[in-house]
Amino acid sequence: MTWLLGSIACYSLIFIVFRFAGQKGMAMAPMLFVNYVVSFVFSLILTKNWPQPEWWMLSSALLGFLFMVVFQVIAHSTNSAGVGSTATASKLSMIWPILAFSFLFGEWPKSFQWIGIALVLTSVLLPFFRSGHPAKSWILPLTVFLSTGLVDTLIALHSRPQWVAPEHKQALFTFIFGFAAATALFQSRKEIPALRQPSILVLGLILGLINYGSLFFLLGTLQSKFLSGATFFPVNNMGVIAATSLAAVLLFHERPKRIEWMALVLGMLGLLCILWFS
Repeated sequence: MTWLLGSIACYSLIFIVFRFAGQKGMAMAPMLFVNYVVSFVFSLILTKNWPQPEWWMLSSALLGFLFMVVFQVIAHSTNSAGVGSTATASKLSMIWPILAFSFLFGEWPKSFQWIGIALVLTSVLLPFFRSGHPAKSWILPLTVFLSTGLVDTLIALHSRPQWVAPEHKQALFTFIFGFAAATALFQSRKEIPALRQPSILVLGLILGLINYGSLFFLLGTLQSKFLSGATFFPVNNMGVIAATSLAAVLLFHERPKRIEWMALVLGMLGLLCILWFS
């Protein structure tokens, strides 16, 4: 349970930091570069067991690249297709690791857990049908759905000992964050002067430590077998939604609409259903 709570806390804090940075009008690309450099250096310091060249080093390069690219796609989709469509597509991507664990490793959810998963997915979709929701093109949200699902699935697969030996987990982090930092440097090279701003450096440092923690606790939860891979993602996703919704009310004084409260209650019922029958 500790691993799961750590994962939910770190992912929630990432959204809170992004929200705070957005309110302050801070440049995201330089902050993300600092973030990934910090995560890389922290991973490098903690890595004691270096493996011989293995094939997963190539997949970790893909993951590091996707970490930055997916964020850029999400940002572009938010501006073009709207926040609601993009958020819905991102959250629904949890279905990909669920299917991956079910078909590849035979970790099928129990019958009542499927009901819980259905409730969580319904809760994610429910706010999309509120009145006044913009009917924009789904090309970009579909890209978010596919790319975010690919990242979640690759991370989940790297948690398996068949892919990466447990003693090489720290080395995996170092490779992923190193490639992410290189990608972030390439994408933010025109905004290098922004790195002189203390706020960019401080938030980047904080975000880097949180980002490292999110991957550390995510893989730790999957390796602990507290939940099967197929049930972890809806539980983690719903936990993040609940935590960030509470933070939005307390820290940013947002007032969720009635349908959003209904969706939250429905999702929490789904979460309880998954945990009760795990």
